[in-house]
Amino acid sequence: GILLIVLIFTMLAAERRPEMGMARAVGQRRLQLIQQFISEGAGYALLAGVVGVVIGIAATWILAAVLGSLIGDAFPIHAHVSGRSLIAAYALGVTITFFTVVIASWRISRLNIVAAVRDIPDEHAAKRRIRTLVWAVILLLIGGLLLLTGISSGNAFAFYTGISLVPFGVAILLVWFGISSRLAFSLVGLWLLVIWLLPDNVFSRIFGEYDGGIEMFFLSGIFLVIGTTLLIVQNTTTLLWIVTKFGSLFKNQLGAIKLAVAYPGNARGRTGLAIAMFSLIIFSLVMIATISQNLTAAFLNDDALAGWNVTAQTNPGQPVDDFTDRVASADLPTDSIAQIGTLTSNSGLAVSMQQTAPVQGEPGSYTFYAADQTFVETTNWKFSFRANGYDSDQAVVDALASNQNFAVVDEIAAFGNDFGPPSSLELQGISRGDKTFDPITMQVTNADGNGTTEVTVIGVIDPSRSFLFGMYAAGPDLSAVVGENPTQTYFIKTGSGADSVEVARSIEATVIKDGVRVRSIQAALEDAQSTSSGFLYMIQGFMGLGLIVGLAAVGVISFRSVVERRQQIGMMRALGFQKNMVSSVFLIETAYIVILGVIAGTATGLALARNLLLSDDAGGSDGLKVEFAPPWPLIIMILVGTVVIALLTAWIPSRQASNISPADALRYE
Repeated sequence: GILLIVLIFTMLAAERRPEMGMARAVGQRRLQLIQQFISEGAGYALLAGVVGVVIGIAATWILAAVLGSLIGDAFPIHAHVSGRSLIAAYALGVTITFFTVVIASWRISRLNIVAAVRDIPDEHAAKRRIRTLVWAVILLLIGGLLLLTGISSGNAFAFYTGISLVPFGVAILLVWFGISSRLAFSLVGLWLLVIWLLPDNVFSRIFGEYDGGIEMFFLSGIFLVIGTTLLIVQNTTTLLWIVTKFGSLFKNQLGAIKLAVAYPGNARGRTGLAIAMFSLIIFSLVMIATISQNLTAAFLNDDALAGWNVTAQTNPGQPVDDFTDRVASADLPTDSIAQIGTLTSNSGLAVSMQQTAPVQGEPGSYTFYAADQTFVETTNWKFSFRANGYDSDQAVVDALASNQNFAVVDEIAAFGNDFGPPSSLELQGISRGDKTFDPITMQVTNADGNGTTEVTVIGVIDPSRSFLFGMYAAGPDLSAVVGENPTQTYFIKTGSGADSVEVARSIEATVIKDGVRVRSIQAALEDAQSTSSGFLYMIQGFMGLGLIVGLAAVGVISFRSVVERRQQIGMMRALGFQKNMVSSVFLIETAYIVILGVIAGTATGLALARNLLLSDDAGGSDGLKVEFAPPWPLIIMILVGTVVIALLTAWIPSRQASNISPADALRYE
């Protein structure tokens, strides 16, 4: 939105340039010119803010309905709009727009009066200005300070911002000393792409480890778009050379194509803003869509089931003693059931516990399961971290199955939860950089509150086994922890070729009178994943709204271009350009800008998504089984749809341009 506002005001200034020059020639001061544009922009902002508030209210109701359908059972969500929130939202939108208008107005007020009156480009004398040197020093100081702050604190936001700003200061300094600006800023763009697209393990080896959160997504988008835009706008002459080199392929349209490519290259500031606008939107859409699809696939693969297919959970205090016999009597094909394991928990409630060794930890609570031997031996375990003395996953499983109070726990207990409610228990002594740790002794409070039971954590469950959440132990003295009225959860491994959903239905028909809830694990995982996917789809929807705004901007820009370049159109027609060629110039120009933005956004979005998905934080070789697979059908639909709609939006003004007669266009003032 900010880029669009600056772009529109830049075009307004270009259209009114002779008028602005005349006003300055007859005595209008630069401050008055700035105030004139600010007043106009403030009027737009005040009116647009009202429209934005109305649309925002509608979006609130839609958002509440979508979230309610996703998680309404657990967290009832209702739309609510207050007068205070409306005023705050309106004021925030108007303020952002106003400050953007002020900056744009200040920039466009800088003009050469004589050149503006004659409507010719300003002459820029190649001289060294102290102001340029000051800006270079400021960027170097700010970037260097952020860089040092990031290094000392391990903060990723400060480090990445600093290492991205310093090259701008260096480039400005080089240009001040006479180095080609094209070379200097092309290198800056290349540097930004390399830094932000380095694989996580390579970056860590070079620069070290840094901690960051969701703010890095915003920062990466900004700097990657800046980097690609710099590379494109600084090398438009190369693109024009390529077009000329292959001119024979375009035959009669070569003149229109060369003009369509040359004009954006001449107005590099405006071209860069337009490309950056589309690139940023496409980058966000492609990256979110790619991450969503790959994480969904990672959480729903066979590893997530951990070797089981169906669960059956009893009510607290109502065990089914003959559950195995009841399952055998269900209407099921022969060999449908391979194994049945049992977990017993304290009525499904979290259990209080505290770490005592190797270091003291804060008291917390966690879900605790007492497993039988069948569950331990049948489960397809995988551990991302193992205690010292256990050189394989099987060694951990063997110890867990023995008559000792050993336990394993999922990664949330070790490192917290980045994407959900925080865990009240966080084990001390486990580091992501090490794959082993000293065995952790825990004091688990008994169900009656009298005394504790000691367990020793010897393994951390790999996140690829996403269905295994909690702490699992199989020792003989755990009845005190689960209490007298526990909840029993039976895990069923189906035979080869059996349909887990049909098996679950048949078992439920047999034990439903005992209050047992039976579910397919695959279906449960899909339901759970649909909630998180719904949030990502919602974000994609908002990004799509931004894309719609960008496409509408194409129409606005095209209409303004026709007015601004009316005399240029007349000159083309006077030189012999036919109507269809004039129309082609504007259409090709729009396609050129949109396609460059789309390609840049798609390439950077896919590259960054790949790095994130294959990094150690997302899983990599030791975590989730993530295989990078771009959602090509969705991406192609977005890209083709964007280009086609952009061309349709630009078609009307391009036809308008082709219908202008040469005499009227050349007399236009």
